[in-house]
Amino acid sequence: MIEINGNIVKLSNSRISYSIFVSPNRKIAAHLHFGRKGDFDPKEVLGRYQYNFQLRVGEGFEAVDSLYDGYSPVELGSYLRMDLRPASIIVRQGDSRLTDFRVKEIKKEAPRFPAYWPTPKGYKDLEWLCLVYEDIARPGLKAKGYYAIYEEYDVLLKATEIVNETGIDAYVEKLSASSIDFPSDKFELEHYIGGWGWERRIERFPLHHGGISLSSYEGRSGHAENPYFCLHGKEGSFGFNLIYSGQVENEITLIPAGVARVSQCIGGPGLDYRLAPNESLLSPLAVLSYGEDEEKLIQTNHRYIQERILPESRYKGIEPIVFNSWEGAMMDFDTLPGIEDDRLNALITAFGQNTLLNVTVVGLDELFLVFPI
Repeated sequence: MIEINGNIVKLSNSRISYSIFVSPNRKIAAHLHFGRKGDFDPKEVLGRYQYNFQLRVGEGFEAVDSLYDGYSPVELGSYLRMDLRPASIIVRQGDSRLTDFRVKEIKKEAPRFPAYWPTPKGYKDLEWLCLVYEDIARPGLKAKGYYAIYEEYDVLLKATEIVNETGIDAYVEKLSASSIDFPSDKFELEHYIGGWGWERRIERFPLHHGGISLSSYEGRSGHAENPYFCLHGKEGSFGFNLIYSGQVENEITLIPAGVARVSQCIGGPGLDYRLAPNESLLSPLAVLSYGEDEEKLIQTNHRYIQERILPESRYKGIEPIVFNSWEGAMMDFDTLPGIEDDRLNALITAFGQNTLLNVTVVGLDELFLVFPI
């Protein structure tokens, strides 16, 4: 469910909520809450970050717009402006990289669902929130932040789109599918550093001040660094996944003001994506999950992945076994059909003699066979 109540926007199901506050004057989208369902007063959440953001007025000082975006938790971090944390988006035009998006419109609108968005079944039927931003220094350079929440899962979907309506070329140097600031500094970070034959190698440690990058720069994601990671804190456990097979860079930054920024980016260093006039670039899909504790987060992730991410089996519910010949039979046979390797034929025969199994051999390439069971 999506509720738009003045400057406060809330996505919720019966258990969790995600809340955003748009400041009335400067139109900055501030992050209020993600987690257990509730209502949150912007003054209470944002008040402690305002102590040094005042302008001189006459003989005294007064706060401006009640929001200091250098420290405050925001939805879209600027670049070369007030924000003291890594930017969510960097766009270059000419010699300028100054990027500062402000909210222009709040509406319910679904993204265009590109072909590179994968299999999550049912996301096209969700109700989507769209925050439309425009760069204050470059009219026509826009960003769209998309959000959707499931009723049956404690899962939030996010994506970001850059739209170039400036009339000249723009170059995207950084794009976060999701950027979220947590008004808390008591987290433990857990991620899977991977390795050959050790894909589920877990590393977990307290989050300290400064920045951490969990990245894969080899042109793809994979066992060397799983794109999934999670944060565990007193308010619950939070999971982050980017459904993308290319280069990824997950940034986790903690500043002394007590705000942790988590950004899920594509491309990494060297990204320089050209947007001609009237072109746009939509990020991959980010999946954010929540659990009141670690066990519930794991249960949420498993259920969502099994029911929404994994594609339906071509074998109508009969799951396949993938036989990896590289590690099993090495390279002693040729491509299908016409396999002559005695060991492999013996294995196929053994499967076929089991009357409980309807064995079909499918050649994926010269290294893999599939035995549905």
